[in-house]
Amino acid sequence: MANPPPPPQFACLFWFYKSPELCENRLRIFRRHNPDTPIYGLFGGNPTEAHLFEQRLAPWLDDFYVFIQKRTSHWKWYHGDQMIMDWFRQRGQRLNWDTVFIAQWDMLVFDALSNQFSMLKKDELLLSGLRPVSQVDPWWYYVRPNSPEREEYERFIDYVRVRHEFELSIQPLGLDNYAGLMWNQLSPNSRQALRWYRHMPFSKNKAVS
Repeated sequence: MANPPPPPQFACLFWFYKSPELCENRLRIFRRHNPDTPIYGLFGGNPTEAHLFEQRLAPWLDDFYVFIQKRTSHWKWYHGDQMIMDWFRQRGQRLNWDTVFIAQWDMLVFDALSNQFSMLKKDELLLSGLRPVSQVDPWWYYVRPNSPEREEYERFIDYVRVRHEFELSIQPLGLDNYAGLMWNQLSPNSRQALRWYRHMPFSKNKAVS
């Protein structure tokens, strides 16, 4: 009988931009439950303040990366996926991990990642129970009908349809029936399109290069 595959090698990408005291608290709690898991910092705040955060959070972080593109605070908040991809391209792909857990600055983690995601195997993707847009567009600000935000959303869908031949039978935000869907069950085109969304955790081999 073949040996079972080894578990994923987890790392945490800690994404933050303000409140250094709260960030330190969250990192301390995370480290208590994950003493051997690398924590890589992604700072998206004002680059001129990065050194203050690095000094305070250095005891808890294994790496500190600053997003230096000249973008507004709103842009960085709204397009966090692009910040994460910048981190991967510029720094993350050279760090030690194969599956990363993305934790925002105020997230509380009271358990080991190996316990929370014990079902994951190498090269698998875990989706976090997203809902169809049709269920939320009456009230969700970013997809409400006849709004500029909805127009932007529809332009994005058109883009991934044309660029990546995205299969619209699998709704971009409509994955309730696919919660826990394994990466290998998706077609190559759907995999590429889904890479544009934030998931926790994701495999290093599945990031956009």
